[in-house]
Amino acid sequence: MRLIIQYAALALLLIGFPVGSYLWMKSGFNEQVEHLKNLEPKGKVPAFSFLTTTGDSLLPETVQGSPHAVHFFSDDKLTLELLHQISLQFKDKDVHVISYLPEANYDYASVLKKYNIEVDRKKSNWHFVAIPEGMTEAQLHDMYQLPPNDKDKLLIVGKDLNVRGYYDTNKDEFENVVIHHMALMLPRDKKKEIGFERIKEK
Repeated sequence: MRLIIQYAALALLLIGFPVGSYLWMKSGFNEQVEHLKNLEPKGKVPAFSFLTTTGDSLLPETVQGSPHAVHFFSDDKLTLELLHQISLQFKDKDVHVISYLPEANYDYASVLKKYNIEVDRKKSNWHFVAIPEGMTEAQLHDMYQLPPNDKDKLLIVGKDLNVRGYYDTNKDEFENVVIHHMALMLPRDKKKEIGFERIKEK
């Protein structure tokens, strides 16, 4: 009996652990491949020149070099809190968040205040842009290859200004998937230890 136990332990050591490690690594590799497949380019964003609500110019050069999130502003607490978290977590990694407002005089500041979201309008990497005069919302959607029915989705645009992903903010996995996809597209030295960090309640 003792000999059987010894042989079983040896088999586990020589076969079980290596096979288990291989399957675990293969699972992680396959998951990474799937993420990269989801990030394949879906269309190039054309050149643009917009003004933010602070009067700053928002050009391709402003957001080129790292991925950025694009959002069509809506009074949705969960989405706004997530965007705020993204802007704070990635601030030092040249990642930007762009929120397009439905109209020029839209009082987005009151909406943010309602949810206790504070944005430094001069220093933040979260840019608020009214739809430019002479441009329709449909044209702006076309610019980002976004069907009108999906205007509530969050977009990620890569450093090459290609649309890389569309995300439903109502899905449970939204937070981690977006953060993981952004991290995958960051330059190598900016990828270290990136995960979704929730803001601690005061």
